[in-house]
Amino acid sequence: LASGGGALALGGISIPLSIGVLAAVYFLLGYLFFGSLMTGIGAIANNLREAQQISMVLTLLNVSPFWVVTALLNEPNGPLAVGMSLFPPTAPCTMMMRLVADSLLGSSVPPWQLGASIALLAATALAALVLSARVFRIGLLLYGKTPNLPEILRLLRKD
Repeated sequence: LASGGGALALGGISIPLSIGVLAAVYFLLGYLFFGSLMTGIGAIANNLREAQQISMVLTLLNVSPFWVVTALLNEPNGPLAVGMSLFPPTAPCTMMMRLVADSLLGSSVPPWQLGASIALLAATALAALVLSARVFRIGLLLYGKTPNLPEILRLLRKD
């Protein structure tokens, strides 16, 4: 009981089905988006250190909503919250925070913002998947040689 007391306290929390479904959608789209980008980064990096340095930028974008969590929870329909929920790298975390804050405050996220956020995230995830597949193919062709950014862009435009 002493070690599981915190988990037992969560037993009385009920999550509405709509938020659970939206959480699954945002998780899958966010996973596809970040997984695709990380695959592309892994394809062009020669070693683990390079890959970690490049992927740090994506990780920082992913967790940036937690830096402004107070502003998001105090004003879930404010301009910062709306902007971050429409920006694909921050959309999954921000929209979940907004949905939970709105359900606690009794307000709601406008349906057009939910639709736009999901559509932008899905389109960006698909674009990231296509580009990462091309970069991965280029990385296989250039095995042993670190491609620079102009070379990657030139090869991407060629396809």
